[in-house]
Amino acid sequence: MRLSDTGTRLRGTVTTGQYGSEEIDWSSPNELNMPCEHQPISSAEDVVQQQRTETRWRVFLEADADITATDRWRFDGVVYEVIAEPERWRIGGSEHHVEVEVQLVTGG
Repeated sequence: MRLSDTGTRLRGTVTTGQYGSEEIDWSSPNELNMPCEHQPISSAEDVVQQQRTETRWRVFLEADADITATDRWRFDGVVYEVIAEPERWRIGGSEHHVEVEVQLVTGG
């Protein structure tokens, strides 16, 4: 798989919240650059109720990519939320690549 772009995995720090539950602090996330490819999935607009746009992308990463559903992803200066568990693809018995779905919500 040819991965000709570079993106950045952002991982927040797990802290204890006000009521004792775990929270993620995004003030200074751990950053890890990774080779990638981006492919648009969908874009939806709600201009009647919320003046909001949701855009989803599929990100292709190397087989050993360290990314989870609680991370964020920065590409071309835009920060996206990872919205599902990464899919780890195997071909011929060995790991081939990782696919991650990310989303950007703007507006309402």
